[in-house]
Amino acid sequence: CDEPKHVEKGLITLMHEDEIVELAVKSGVKWVCLTGGEISLHPLNLLIRKLQEAGLKVQAESNGLNILNINKADHLTCSPKDKDGNIPNGIIGHWTDIKLVVQRGDDARNHLKVYGDVCDNLFVQPCNNEDGINQDNLDYALELIQEFPKVGLSVQLHKILGVD
Repeated sequence: CDEPKHVEKGLITLMHEDEIVELAVKSGVKWVCLTGGEISLHPLNLLIRKLQEAGLKVQAESNGLNILNINKADHLTCSPKDKDGNIPNGIIGHWTDIKLVVQRGDDARNHLKVYGDVCDNLFVQPCNNEDGINQDNLDYALELIQEFPKVGLSVQLHKILGVD
């Protein structure tokens, strides 16, 4: 995870791939989502394969930096961070969906037009405060959905529920 509050609280545990697979299987989940920090900086296809061999589906969420490190996942979500709206290398034809984090005053309308040309599944997610929902950004995301009917809404459910 890339959030300092988790590191500072000692909530991060280094684990071997086999330990992660064992924990996931014991938990009874059907899907595993790899996210946090920039996962494509790390070669994760071995972990992805082991999770799949254990009968789990794997989703990977990345900013699009290096798809080759995660391209074996069943579902690939690109959450580009380039504020200029540049399409990350390798995005065309590989990503299941694109999630754009938005805040009022950004250039999301133009970005949605650009991303809409390369991916059919687009989502906007309002940028939130560290400790909860940013209502202005949520309103902005809802305005974008009205303007772009094929765009869906993505939310940080843990922020809505008040869970760290």
